[in-house]
Amino acid sequence: MLSSEYKEPKAIEMVIAAFTQYARHEERLYMDGKSMTSLVGKSVTTYSRCEELVGDQYRVVVGGFGSGGLYCGYFCHNLDDRASESFGVVVSRKF
Repeated sequence: MLSSEYKEPKAIEMVIAAFTQYARHEERLYMDGKSMTSLVGKSVTTYSRCEELVGDQYRVVVGGFGSGGLYCGYFCHNLDDRASESFGVVVSRKF
């Protein structure tokens, strides 16, 4: 559970942050497996879950940013109930 000082981002905030970072620095946030390798040498695709739910069940995720674009959608399992190395949570501080 997040502290009341922080919040999960909305999907639109994640998309804007990813594209702004790329436009300014040519650096992809939340990369696809073709662009990034983990410390143990495996390819890793990164996603961050967002505040929104699809059908009150599935979390919206943003990530997999590669040469083909940025993925924004949902996965067909409940991320709250499943631990996965591919998913994380980005938080922002409330002001």
